[in-house]
Amino acid sequence: MPRKKPEPVTTEVETEAPRSGLAAAAQEVAESLSVDPELAPGIPPEGETLEQAIERIGELRARNRKEWGEFSQKLALPKRPGYHTHWFNDVAGRIDEAVASGWTHRINPRDGKPFHRVVGSGRDGKALEAYAMDLPLVFWQEEMDARHKLASDRIEAIKKNPFAAKPGQAQASDKGKFYDPAEATGAGPLQVTKG
Repeated sequence: MPRKKPEPVTTEVETEAPRSGLAAAAQEVAESLSVDPELAPGIPPEGETLEQAIERIGELRARNRKEWGEFSQKLALPKRPGYHTHWFNDVAGRIDEAVASGWTHRINPRDGKPFHRVVGSGRDGKALEAYAMDLPLVFWQEEMDARHKLASDRIEAIKKNPFAAKPGQAQASDKGKFYDPAEATGAGPLQVTKG
């Protein structure tokens, strides 16, 4: 038995009928929305020609010269002459510790508040924020010199007294686990022999 073609369904749309309830409120809000081109320069004004759009977009691209997909640093800030900037995570008193060590908050000139960014999630699952803080380069260099001295002293102490296994105690699994000054030549205090 052949199928019948379905007949088209026609509906009448009431355009002038008054709306009530949620539909009326939604229509009122939609009609009241408008964009001020002065507040949002990226939004094209009504009736803009193609040539005007090309000129407007060209000016925007010249000002913000970044290509899509280009790498950018999310925590980058302009350098402040004479200061070192570091981002401190807001966990377990790190900010208070930094302030006690002489670091000061980097202030955002737009709103007068410290620069901060969400950098991950904390142990409680909430957003983890970091704050940009500055320290004069003189003090930052002192801190770096002190850290370098500590690391150098540790390395020198290890070099002076390398680990030496007693005869018969060295195992193949020990290879590469301890500092051996002659490891490159294979003739050091830690020898692995099969036999």
